[in-house]
Amino acid sequence: MELLLSIWPMLLGAIAYFTLVIRIRNQHEKGLLWLSDEARGRLITDLKPIRNLSTYLLLGIVVIFVLVVSMMDNGYSHFYSILYLLLILGIQVPMGFYQKKLLAEKGYDERYVQLTGKLVWMRLLAIGIMGLALTLNALKLGII
Repeated sequence: MELLLSIWPMLLGAIAYFTLVIRIRNQHEKGLLWLSDEARGRLITDLKPIRNLSTYLLLGIVVIFVLVVSMMDNGYSHFYSILYLLLILGIQVPMGFYQKKLLAEKGYDERYVQLTGKLVWMRLLAIGIMGLALTLNALKLGII
């Protein structure tokens, strides 16, 4: 119980983060209903380069994060967790805006394009909440 009390900012942040991620996923699924079957098929092809690049970049960041944290003192793990979130933020947000621009250029339903932009901001909020939770937790534990 003492451990739970010591990491409560992290737990609340994780709950808020995953709640937003589930909401983003549900909104995205509802938005797909606005597209025709043909448009949904084109969407898979049109976004393949973005998905591939994003996946490889995130995989690289995870590998670097794991290597750095495994070689460093545990006292620095919160610092690297925050850095990790900033790197993800640096990839996800620009990719999201590029995706919105690409969808608009390719002539997808305007509602879906606008929803894509809204979901980028929701992802930004989710990552920000998690970063704040990590920072508060590190402050509470006296690490930073």
